[in-house]
Amino acid sequence: MIRNTPLTLLALLCLPLCAAAAIEQKPGLWSNTIKIDMGDGMPQLDPELLAQMEEMGVQIPVAKPITQEVCLTPEQVKKNALPDITDADSGCTSRNVKRQGDRITGDLECNGSIVGKGNLQMTLASAESYSGVTAFKGATREGMPMNMRSEFSGRWLSADCG
Repeated sequence: MIRNTPLTLLALLCLPLCAAAAIEQKPGLWSNTIKIDMGDGMPQLDPELLAQMEEMGVQIPVAKPITQEVCLTPEQVKKNALPDITDADSGCTSRNVKRQGDRITGDLECNGSIVGKGNLQMTLASAESYSGVTAFKGATREGMPMNMRSEFSGRWLSADCG
């Protein structure tokens, strides 16, 4: 399980869009993986410091891919929705979402713990998988610039969410 951080919230924001494609997703347990690239805007962490932070339970979303399991209920499939995985503090929303076949594009806008704009592109490959990318440019509430790109994918694990 991951902690909700501004970076992971932004990357995960695009996940509800995958349910809007022509292919209907399977309900059940899904594994979502996000790889975040902060470009030159994020200082490099010393591998020793990174290992110490991970031992303490701190997850750094730009250090390695993040995986999160999410349950998609039959009701959510019918409504073309996924669970809300963002928190109110993120202030991130999607706009201008367009679908052509199983390809989805849209704009991202954040006015909370991070402020800025971006876009996303996603393809629903089957009822059991999807992948896509996001690009975002903005800043944290404290003024640290962000120029982020993320790649994400999801795969269906089982009908039982446990």
